[in-house]
Amino acid sequence: MSKPHQIQDSTTILERHPIRGIVKAAGITVPTSGSVGYAPGCLFSDLDASAGSTLYINNGTKASSTFVPFTGVDLSGLTTTATELNLLSGLLATAAEINSTSDASTREVLAGATLAVTQALHDGRTVRVPAISAITLPAATGSGARYRFVGAVTATAVTITATAAHLFGNAFLISDNSAAVVGYNAAGSTIITMAGSVNGGIKGWIVEIEDVATSILIVRMNTLASGTEESPFS
Repeated sequence: MSKPHQIQDSTTILERHPIRGIVKAAGITVPTSGSVGYAPGCLFSDLDASAGSTLYINNGTKASSTFVPFTGVDLSGLTTTATELNLLSGLLATAAEINSTSDASTREVLAGATLAVTQALHDGRTVRVPAISAITLPAATGSGARYRFVGAVTATAVTITATAAHLFGNAFLISDNSAAVVGYNAAGSTIITMAGSVNGGIKGWIVEIEDVATSILIVRMNTLASGTEESPFS
């Protein structure tokens, strides 16, 4: 450990940069304007008690210094409140929650043949579902979690099952023959089934589910169907 510098004369160098010059000094006499060797921004501690022990900063150059009192930042005209300035003092979000909404690299998640959805991994994300997939939702607690499932391919056997919860909301199936829109109400069902035909699931389908209360999930579903349409809810 290096020993501290001792103040031995009126102007003592405490720190020096090999190229920029003196970056920190102290003493009882402030360097006069035009003094050579002090780096721009050099701090000088005036130790003369009679002068008020002021801190000075070099606003000049190494070749010609100009030391002026360092008064810090003037906040006298600031109208922002302390609460507004202290942005993180009231922060309630966890690191995982911040990453969940801000990390663009994980906004899309790929589902496999089976997928156990969790709030930590899937809330606020888009889950791309293959043709065959058995998806299980977590228990509804009123967390406000939102899950979004999309089909980039036509479903062959896709099921979305609500665990200990009931689905409420609607599914809108666009008919492939009459260009009509057929609506179905979830009405407390627990399973969504799509096989790429009468109950929807043709490429481009979207299912959005929101955890709004204990045992209650709200569902919004849009899909193209073929044949004689049937409800995807059971």
